[in-house]
Amino acid sequence: PAGAMAEPSDPVELGGEDDDDVSMLDPEHPMLARVQEALTRQMSNAYEVQKQKVSEQTEELSRQKRKREDVGVQLYQVQQQLAKLQMNLEKVHENEALIGQMREQAEKDLVEIRQLYAEQLKGVQEQRGRYSKYQAELDQLAATIRQVEAFNEQMKSEIAVTRRATYKAEEAIAKLEVNKKSQDLLIDSLNERLKREQEQLALTEAQLIAQRKETGGALQLLQDAAAEMEAIRFEKKQLMAQWKTAVIGMERRNEALQSVE
Repeated sequence: PAGAMAEPSDPVELGGEDDDDVSMLDPEHPMLARVQEALTRQMSNAYEVQKQKVSEQTEELSRQKRKREDVGVQLYQVQQQLAKLQMNLEKVHENEALIGQMREQAEKDLVEIRQLYAEQLKGVQEQRGRYSKYQAELDQLAATIRQVEAFNEQMKSEIAVTRRATYKAEEAIAKLEVNKKSQDLLIDSLNERLKREQEQLALTEAQLIAQRKETGGALQLLQDAAAEMEAIRFEKKQLMAQWKTAVIGMERRNEALQSVE
């Protein structure tokens, strides 16, 4: 430091009567050696002091330049960060507007989906009512068919009994014909019985045919009811599929809104 440097020596005082003599002396004169030495020492000390000051000022200038460069870098970084923040702020505003639009659209879609769901639910309930009605009719038809089948079995049994009785009567007639002359009264009786049995057989067969026709009509009605029920089931599946699709769409919109938030 400049303060630590040695102070220059006091200048040599020259004066008095010898001034004129000194000025007239040769520079190489021994009397001037002390003066020249003192001046040289003073100038060297002054040079060192000035050199130290220049060095310190140079270092200070370098520090200030580095500091200015650091400040410039920091300023650039801050400006870049500010630009990014401004861009982010603009994006936030854009996202906020987009989210508002999406929310508004989602609310509209939700209202429409709720209305559609209410309509579809009403349709499903109506379909369920028709299905229950047709199911009751189908159960009733099934019970009727079971009754018809039971009656058919009963008629078959009665026809078999009648046929067996007829066969027995025919066998009896064949036997009686061998003794026709002696058993005319018995043959007439058996013929009358055979006639009644045949009439009964014809009546039974007619009833069986009529019953079969009625059974065929019942089967046709049952098939029509089954076809209608199948159509109802198909329509119900379509309505349920549409409802599930609407629910999934609503859930996806909610998830999208949550992810944006």
